[in-house]
Amino acid sequence: NPFTPVLAGFRNIISNRDLVNVELTDDTVFVINVHLNWAGSKLSNNYGFDVANELRTRLKSKSPIIFYSPIQVAYFEKKSEKEIKYKIIFGRGSAFIETPFTEEELNKLVLRMQPLSMATLHDVATMLCDLKGIVIDKLNHDLKFDADIDLVIDGIAPYLSALQKKLIGLDKFIVDIKESLKTGRQDVFNNLKLQFITLCNQELTEKGQGKLHEKKTNHRVLVLDDLLEEIARAKKYLERDFIIEISTTGEQAISILKKDIKNEIVAIIADWRLFTDEKQNYWQSLQGYEVFEYAARNGIRSMFAITSQADFVVHHLRNLMGIRFSMFKKENLRTADQWKVFSDVLYEACEKAVESRASILDEFPIWKKPWVKKSITQLTLKEQYIALWNSVDRNSVLNMIDRKIEEMWNYLLDTKDPYLIGHESFSEYAISLKVLDLKKVLVLRRIWFGLWFNYMPTGKLDSDRLRRHTEMVYKKMFGAPGDGSIAQRTYNLCIQLDKIKAGYMLPEEIEWLNKKGSYWNTFT
Repeated sequence: NPFTPVLAGFRNIISNRDLVNVELTDDTVFVINVHLNWAGSKLSNNYGFDVANELRTRLKSKSPIIFYSPIQVAYFEKKSEKEIKYKIIFGRGSAFIETPFTEEELNKLVLRMQPLSMATLHDVATMLCDLKGIVIDKLNHDLKFDADIDLVIDGIAPYLSALQKKLIGLDKFIVDIKESLKTGRQDVFNNLKLQFITLCNQELTEKGQGKLHEKKTNHRVLVLDDLLEEIARAKKYLERDFIIEISTTGEQAISILKKDIKNEIVAIIADWRLFTDEKQNYWQSLQGYEVFEYAARNGIRSMFAITSQADFVVHHLRNLMGIRFSMFKKENLRTADQWKVFSDVLYEACEKAVESRASILDEFPIWKKPWVKKSITQLTLKEQYIALWNSVDRNSVLNMIDRKIEEMWNYLLDTKDPYLIGHESFSEYAISLKVLDLKKVLVLRRIWFGLWFNYMPTGKLDSDRLRRHTEMVYKKMFGAPGDGSIAQRTYNLCIQLDKIKAGYMLPEEIEWLNKKGSYWNTFT
């Protein structure tokens, strides 16, 4: 609030506009007054929780959040039973401190907290800040064959409007599920539960309107199974929404992944146990989990194990390997409804993998910094990149970028003096200091790296050579004015000396440089 004292080392934010413009760093921590009066909100509205939800969902902040209030935390825990926004208090990366508190107490709490990973941020935003996630999580954990049905329904009903209850057919579900208990049919109970969760996934939004968007993407998924009928089943239910590649052996799967240098395969579905014979006695030389191990160390991909193995066997091997993957039981992937749920989970996992891919360049501030053109805030470079990779037009756009790069590169190779290479058709790619366009950045980065690694024989990386090389690219090649802004133009391309040494490059850039060879191969 406007008159909150400013503590040493802290910055006060007193409006939503200030919040949006905060430049987040790895050591940012938010200390939020629960009783904010922003935009005329009453103190009793506890608007601080709304702000926290905005941070996790819209602003995608991974920073720790500390709530403070003179009211005890138990009060807000009670309110969370009927209002979604208070759920965030239970999440990873959240803490509560009761006022009055000392600066020393606050600093100790700050030092104990860690920022969220991308996976944890997704988990918190989905399961604590979203109506659908909260309802489905409660149903998954609490709705069991021997549970008190009324108690479970009472736990989700307060969050649902009359329209939402109608959309998911709550009243009919209660009657049907209780009838399955009376007859002792657990198989019927399980099917009813799954169908109901699927319906909740399709219908629930905050306002009780709208459904999931149709999954129109170019997400490429590798399916590995030793049985052709299992592969056919997966293709039947997934190929409408995904581009499916198949493999029947671990060796073949790894061969496919080795060729996928651009990391276009963003998810792998693999049978845990792979056999060589129809009787399923002899194991293949590589098992599904070994393919996961290779995939995890050679790309950014989401992984799903399909198995009938006991949970403890899978979990033990997962811990030994130290990699992350989700597990689905084969017996739970038979019906269309079951595959529908799996498809939704797979889709979200693919988008998360794309977001992780885009995070490779997070070390460059300009990559994720909002920029403004004519007072209108545009998408960040990172947001543009994620949108491109999730788009059905991705391949055509990337192919266009590849063609432009090859046109430029071939011209450079045919030119006698690579340092005097002005060409009028390239001038459109001069980077403006005010406007950042993803396609221009992707083209110029690759040309920049190509010139660097092919025309700097010793590969020595120093700030003076970096400046002269960049000046050559801009002044000679793209006709940029000599306005003393070389450093800023390099910054806008996400090119900084220490980051180049650390190898911060996108998969498609590395793949292109591998093809060009020259000094790059020695450098790597």
